Amino acid sequence: MGVITVKSGANETTVSAGMTVAEVRQNTADVLNLDDGVEARINGDLVADDYVLEDDDVLEFIKPAGTKGT
Repeated sequence: MGVITVKSGANETTVSAGMTVAEVRQNTADVLNLDDGVEARINGDLVADDYVLEDDDVLEFIKPAGTKGT
């Protein structure tokens, strides 16, 4: 299986392909400092948490537009 790049703001890590977005979200929440309500985007497209990561995907966790940190 391939390696997936996962980004959130300035933070970045890698995970193995074959995981769902939900699994990555759970496993990297502390490392990437993920806030509740961040959107998952694969290669720029919004995806659901049940999306299974494929080789060479880039997963980004992004705050929805118009939302500022607390």
